[in-house]
This record gives sequence, C-alpha cells and structure tokens, in this order.
Amino acid sequence: MKITNVEPIVLKAPLGEPWRIGTAVFTSMSSVLVRVDTDEGITGYGECMVRFAPAAAAAVVEEILKPVAVGQDPFEVELIWDRMYQVMRGRGHSKGYMLEAMSGVDIALWDVMGKALGQPIHRILGSYGRTTLPVYASSLLFKPTEVLVREAEELAAQGYGAMKLKIGQGVEPDMRNVREIRRALGDGVKLMVDANCAFDTLTALQLGRQLEAAGVYWFEEPVAPENLDGYTKLARAFDMPVAGGESEFNRWAVKELMVREGIDIIQPDLARCGGFTEARK
Repeated sequence: MKITNVEPIVLKAPLGEPWRIGTAVFTSMSSVLVRVDTDEGITGYGECMVRFAPAAAAAVVEEILKPVAVGQDPFEVELIWDRMYQVMRGRGHSKGYMLEAMSGVDIALWDVMGKALGQPIHRILGSYGRTTLPVYASSLLFKPTEVLVREAEELAAQGYGAMKLKIGQGVEPDMRNVREIRRALGDGVKLMVDANCAFDTLTALQLGRQLEAAGVYWFEEPVAPENLDGYTKLARAFDMPVAGGESEFNRWAVKELMVREGIDIIQPDLARCGGFTEARK
C-alpha cells in the first residue's frame, strides 16, 4: 500500500457567543482536517488542533509534509514521522504549527492502518482491555457566577460525576466561582480547574493553596509551559495534583517536566503533540 495524496481541509465556524479563558478569547472555532488517500482505496482522516490561523497549519501540511508522505507505505508510520520531523527540526520548528500539522497526518495514517486491518486504533496500539472510560464535562467558561452554578447543576443532572472550570480571572473571582459551584454540587462531584497558563508562580501558589483547601481535584496548566521551575515548585507545594502537558509538543518537553517532578497528571493532546506515534512515547 502506498500513500497517493495528502490533503489539508480548513474548518472554521463562528461561535454563538465568545469563549473566554485565561489567556484568550475565541469568537470562532478552527481546525484542520487531514485526508490521506492510498492506492488501495483506503482513506484516513486526522486532525490538527489549530485555534488561530488554521491556514498556516494547512500550508505546512501541503508544502512541507505532503512531499514527505506521498509514495510511502502508511504502515511505516514511525519512519514517516521521523522524516517529517527532520525536515524542520534544524530550523527550530520542533513545536507549534509544525507539530500540530504533523499530528493531523499521523492520526490519518493510524486511521488508514485501522481500516486496513479492520481494527480500532486502541487494539493496534495494544489495548488494556477496558470497555469503558470515566469522562468529565469540559469546560465551564468565564461567565457570571450564577450562570456557572446553573450550568454546573445542569451537567450534574445529566450524570457527569466530574467537571472542569476555567480560571484565570484572579484569585478572588476564581475562588468565588469555585466556592459557589462546590456549594451547589456538594462533595459528590469532582471539580477540576484549568488556568490555561494564566498565572505567574506566586499567584498560582497563593490560589492553589485555596483551591486545595476547597477540595479541587486537580490544578491544570497553572503557569506558562516554559516555566519549568514554577511547575516544580507548585507540584512540591500541593497535595492536590498539578496537571498539564497540553501546551507541550513532543516527548522531550514532557520528559523534562517529569524529570523535574513538575507534573502529576500528563495531558497530551493528540492533535497537537505529533499524533498517536509521539503521544504513546
């Protein structure tokens, strides 16, 4: 089997109301799908998670990654991944749009393999035997406290046993939302928070102590991804788990967080970190 074409497909849709988080405001949602065709008529699809300028990721797929992949055997996914990465690593492009674009191609290759073998991807990767997985509702965005409480109650009524609240507005407003949601839900629903890298280390430390006292289940992306010393300081200061990794793009960056003991829960994003091939490492 050989790859005959790689096509990026830009998707963009307006939002009914802006999504506000700690470090951005979104008025639309964007993504890039990647379609990989083969000479045996099997087509695979992948996704590049691109929130801004999706045309940039599409250009990387079309102009840099497509020439690498076309003509290759999709089952040689490790070789294709390494060749895609090598094209730009010497030019400093080992994160960001390059890895997001690679993610879409890689996921599509795994989709091709799954379809060719007639198996779901989890079995090809080496299934752990699970038939169900716990889920949580994500996310409660920046809105008035009374609206957040109502949305949290609605999610709990739907059966969600855990949900995530976006924070990053400041210690007092963030804690007000946490307290009111916790009061409404009681202790039977897990509440996690996600700062989307909004805080400096000192503010995250001050807020984190209060979050821990309030029974928050984890504190996600409290500081900027390059602030490795901050992650380590926070992870050592709390019994509450520190989560993150969504803003990292390869195994070497995540390894550094792990070696420094700066993270308790790793959250790689398949559509950003290089796809299945990189995430499993």
